[in-house]
Amino acid sequence: MTISAFDIYLVTLADKIVDPAGCIAGTALVFSLFVVFTMLLGCDTKEEIKKAKSVLKLLCVIVVVCGSLAVFIPSSKTIAAMYVLPAIVNNEHIQNSTGNALEALENLTKEWLKDTVKSKDSNPTEEHI
Repeated sequence: MTISAFDIYLVTLADKIVDPAGCIAGTALVFSLFVVFTMLLGCDTKEEIKKAKSVLKLLCVIVVVCGSLAVFIPSSKTIAAMYVLPAIVNNEHIQNSTGNALEALENLTKEWLKDTVKSKDSNPTEEHI
């Protein structure tokens, strides 16, 4: 799987969409609550109620659309992980080199433990914490 320049652009664009969409959804939610309270407290005629309901419907649509964008569009880090992790996990070369690295680390640890035990045996009067 190759990653093109357009894919990289889309990944960086995701963060530019998510953050403003969340801000717009939050602002529209606050305004819709304001409209509801003014409708309950201050609308006397049916025309005022009708206008308030149309504004409330528009604000609800904005909240749903922008809120959905903010929730369901993944961040650029998530998108990058979706591309990179499967390539790493499914790569046999990386899996083989990881096994070799673990074996080398295990051997180094065993040698370090042997050296530590030998140094403690050679200096019985020295205290080790």
